[in-house]
Amino acid sequence: MATYYCESIDTSDGHSCQNPVAVGSTNCAAGHRIKKVRWKEVSRPSMNETLSIVGTIEMEEILAEEPLEPNPPAGFGKRPESREKSLGGTYPELEKYWSDANAVSIFEVTKGDDTTSPTCDWVCPKCKAEFKQTARNVIRDFNRYKKETGTGRIPCTNCRRIDQAERSRQNGLKNGTVAQHPEMLAMWMSSNPIKPDKVPQRSNTFYDWRCITCSKVMHKRTDRLFEALGEGRTGCRSCSKHGFDPEKAGRLYLLWNAKKQLVQVGISNNVSRRFKEHSRNGFVDTLSITEEITGTATEQWEKRILEFLDHNNVPMLDDLHGVDTKKDQHRFDGYSESWEYNDFAELNLGQLMRRVEQWEIREGITPQDAAPIPGFVDPTQSL
Repeated sequence: MATYYCESIDTSDGHSCQNPVAVGSTNCAAGHRIKKVRWKEVSRPSMNETLSIVGTIEMEEILAEEPLEPNPPAGFGKRPESREKSLGGTYPELEKYWSDANAVSIFEVTKGDDTTSPTCDWVCPKCKAEFKQTARNVIRDFNRYKKETGTGRIPCTNCRRIDQAERSRQNGLKNGTVAQHPEMLAMWMSSNPIKPDKVPQRSNTFYDWRCITCSKVMHKRTDRLFEALGEGRTGCRSCSKHGFDPEKAGRLYLLWNAKKQLVQVGISNNVSRRFKEHSRNGFVDTLSITEEITGTATEQWEKRILEFLDHNNVPMLDDLHGVDTKKDQHRFDGYSESWEYNDFAELNLGQLMRRVEQWEIREGITPQDAAPIPGFVDPTQSL
């Protein structure tokens, strides 16, 4: 078999290259690219036939002042015209993501087009995870992230997974499943027809749970149990404390149900939790709320207000609809402390308490250890 030699001019000494060229190769041993071939045979073969040709190749001089630059290895596309037009020159921020597993440097490739963009190896500088991706897709993700956050970086799938797990943990596993919540998993009963890792923590489906305090089985909505655990409760009606605790500080409040034109007076040791419960019944507007006062004073003020309303013949909802009303659509928590606005048009708790004091003076009523009217807070502030 004949031997072929490169005739490219080497500018270091002005002589031709003379390095051997393998049959079918596009580069000589020195890396010069073969672009033109002159054949001594009468008929010039097609490029597809070069592997089977045996003859003498005479290389034409292509660049007279500098040696020919080799193309990058297969799969990396064409060599850029200059360093500035390379992938690394156009996007210098990507250099730190370029993996050593690539056969060439980031300054020896271009991003290519939709069909010729090279698939390269990349490494995340944060978690050191390696991944393959086309140059165009990496640039797309880089620019998209820069537009969204103001800081350009390649979104690493591994980092994203770690960040999501951390956010889920820090947020109390809000978006996870029952299996990811230790307390819910401990209460989950194996008799349920589904696995806990298939049930979202905020599902509105009822399942069986075993109370971790008293071991009683309860049939409860998943999201309600999740909320109860988040507030430090078990959600169990058998062992949880109910109602108002006069040994703890409390507040009075006045709520409004615009849809049904109802007003409700109430007391609570934890108004944020209580308001959440009342909002499910349409009482979404807080008209007035007092500062924290002693539990005894809170309880006493509610009693004085209800006595005043009763004396003025203001019917509570239990007077209108009866008390044996589990099947009654009007029944709800706080039912016996609510009245229709048309029966008593007062939407200010402070004014209502002043009217109570005036009534007590007129009637000669002197409540034992009567507490003065407390201060009030902005109903819109977080409590």
